[in-house]
Amino acid sequence: MSLLEVEDLAVAVGGRTVLAGVSLTLAPGERLALVGPSGSGKSMLAAAIAGLLPARAAQMGGTIRFGGQTLAAPPDWQPLRGRRIGMVFQEPRGSLNPLLSIRDQVADVVARHQPLRPKEVAVRVAGLLEDVRFPPGLADALPHELSGGLCQRAAVAAALAGDPALFIADEATTDLDTPTQAGILDLIDEAARARGMAVMLITHDIAVAAGRSDRVAALEAGRIVETGTTRAMLTTPHSALMRGLVAAARPRVAPAPPAIGGEVLRAEGLARRFRLARGGWGGTHIAAVEGADLALRAGEAVGLIGPSGSGKTTLARMICRLEQPDGGRLHLMGEDALAVPLRRFAHHPLRVAVQLALQDAQGALPPRWTARRAIDDPLRLLRPALGEAEREGRLQEAVRLAGLPEVLLDRPSHTLSGGERARVGLARALAPEPAILVLDEPTSALDATLRGELLERLDALRRQRALALLFISHDLSAVARLCDRALVMEAGRVVEVGPVARLLSHPQADCTRALVAAMPILASEQVAAGAQNSPCSENREIGPL
Repeated sequence: MSLLEVEDLAVAVGGRTVLAGVSLTLAPGERLALVGPSGSGKSMLAAAIAGLLPARAAQMGGTIRFGGQTLAAPPDWQPLRGRRIGMVFQEPRGSLNPLLSIRDQVADVVARHQPLRPKEVAVRVAGLLEDVRFPPGLADALPHELSGGLCQRAAVAAALAGDPALFIADEATTDLDTPTQAGILDLIDEAARARGMAVMLITHDIAVAAGRSDRVAALEAGRIVETGTTRAMLTTPHSALMRGLVAAARPRVAPAPPAIGGEVLRAEGLARRFRLARGGWGGTHIAAVEGADLALRAGEAVGLIGPSGSGKTTLARMICRLEQPDGGRLHLMGEDALAVPLRRFAHHPLRVAVQLALQDAQGALPPRWTARRAIDDPLRLLRPALGEAEREGRLQEAVRLAGLPEVLLDRPSHTLSGGERARVGLARALAPEPAILVLDEPTSALDATLRGELLERLDALRRQRALALLFISHDLSAVARLCDRALVMEAGRVVEVGPVARLLSHPQADCTRALVAAMPILASEQVAAGAQNSPCSENREIGPL
């Protein structure tokens, strides 16, 4: 008997169909990977299954049955959500209360779903946090005081508190570095085996799906176009979507580097320290970045990799003059950038030279601005001399380079998917035509096909326009595909520098070795591992294309 049955499900948002004729099943203890491009409806399907459709969305047809019970109205989900159905999201801080400690938040979930005395709740909370390997000394910390990986561990502990029969992980590791990503996925796998729990793993990363699922369902434009065992789907994909996703996920190396021009960026000994208010009288300081050196030439692509909290984003913000260094020197386009006061830099000519595309495109874009306005805004501010027609031409070119469908330009940013918002953020950074483009995790929200297309566009840009790229990523396969050399950061320091091929094949630093070892790679042996012990047959279904 199936634990979950979805039959002919249709969902619309504001009159626009986002899911149509979706049918799938999930058996107890089974692991199903739901894959597909950004905006295909993966998260909407998960929300429908969990009874968490947004206010503007409505189920227009079909049925959802869980444990033999048909779920049709909000009261049907009330006793299930958090107890029989657990769920974690891409951004863990969004599901955590910023004012409560991790211990209190997990305790709240335990007390809500289990009739336990306070002492029993405390024991249960300690056990859950131990299960997800959450450091006991940080249990009383607030979410904003923790890294993304630790917040996600806390979210997993809370989601497991009700002993769910179904665990939905919606892009739960997308924003995490590879060792942390592997750790979170290992935790979910261990919990599934120990509890007989079914898992729905929503991901755009086929390499992750390969080693973590028994079956795969591919979703495109709101429809399931192919389903089957992991082995069959990855070795002999039938739909154009799956063939494209598998091809795009195969490991590739960067092409021969282009002709490199003159130096456009030089950072020497950059340092940034932050004060912790809870450190006693006067507080204590931590070094977010310490003594970082970096040089970048026109047309060059340099990768910046490292675990979560290693200082990558802080270094990028200092380079873009969004953060004031506490020490060191910074030259942009041959000029001393630190000679320009931070408050004046926004109106200095060097502001145009360096642009930043942020990882959290949702936080960077005003939610009610249309995509067009978000891209046009920096053009108006940084290129005021442009006429209307020329500015529109720049906007259209940036949209094309970012791979953003033109039909999305007049939609508010809050209605876009994570991948679509990421492309808006990239187009926004490209529009002023900078000499240096700093990309902070630009591919983390993109599926394999879009990731490959973006990397090809960036490579073409640097070759055609001599654009210098500083590519911050935890996706080492993306770094290998685009960058000539890379720097590895750990605990605020650059611990290793070298050609990407050498770093991946012969890493020297412990940190680099850990990052390489945790890389999810789509290889034949992993395809086999992902399909072993599958309770499903080799048959697959091809949906309407």
